[in-house]
Amino acid sequence: NYLNKGKPISIPGLNDQAGFEELNVAMSSFNMSEGEIHKIFSVVGAILHLGNVRFVAKSDSHSDASAIEPKSEHSLDCAAKLLGVPTADLGNALVRRVQLISGDEVFRNHNTKQAEESRDVLAKEVYGRMFDWLVGKVNESLSSNSSAKQNQVAFIGILDIFGFEVLQVNSFEQLCVNYCNEKLQAYFNDHVFRLEQEEYRKEGIDVNAIEFVDNEDRLKLLEGRGGIFSMIDDEIRIPRGSDESLLRKMFSNFKENAFLTDPGPLQRNMFIVDHFAGPVEYDISWFVKKNKNLMYDDLEKLLERSSLDFVSS
Repeated sequence: NYLNKGKPISIPGLNDQAGFEELNVAMSSFNMSEGEIHKIFSVVGAILHLGNVRFVAKSDSHSDASAIEPKSEHSLDCAAKLLGVPTADLGNALVRRVQLISGDEVFRNHNTKQAEESRDVLAKEVYGRMFDWLVGKVNESLSSNSSAKQNQVAFIGILDIFGFEVLQVNSFEQLCVNYCNEKLQAYFNDHVFRLEQEEYRKEGIDVNAIEFVDNEDRLKLLEGRGGIFSMIDDEIRIPRGSDESLLRKMFSNFKENAFLTDPGPLQRNMFIVDHFAGPVEYDISWFVKKNKNLMYDDLEKLLERSSLDFVSS
């Protein structure tokens, strides 16, 4: 389910087996043990199996309760084993949640849509924990204080960062990437222009003021109080929040903002952000769903019991 969202990609000359072997060598070079590498692949496999778990409405229920589709039980079992949690507990946590009412535990059944949302939120949470662990492991390996670096000569590395993304269809992911680049541009402005000129003035050095294009107002549009990201979070909290409702509010709240424009009635569900690098047209479809990451306590407690340390932590 998670891998069939796009067209199959075939790249001439690309050898997947060789690439996999290179990946293993790369992880080993960052002081990852065989056991840790195995855990990483277990989590990736668990996420893929979790994405194949589907749900059906319970036929014997008077409510809109859901159950694991019989054909998906193998995927559920594989995901549970790879995550190191009981299969029955994982299945129950996906189709229902526990609420405390006046000190008593009350079960609330999920309909099929809510169960799918719980599945996807769980997959994102597990992937996020694995990613954070990987970043920490790489930073630890590259640290000058690590045992592997004690006897090595210090060096200066140059990072070639990715640029702004403008694809044929730009969605929530591209907005996040371009927001990161806006932040990097602001960091560059601060350290190369503002802070450097302040240092000159403190030292009494007479230099001509350097004019530069500031992107502070663009960042306020995205991250400021009442900005686009804040509005997306607010839309999630509304019982019937939707992409269409979000877009209407954005155009209403930012009608005087020069950095957000409406491309017109012929391009429904679209909006344009004038980034530092240039305008990008975004499709609002799936913005709300992609930003949902609320985990119920049942799923949190389930992950705490995982036998994989960077999943349970």
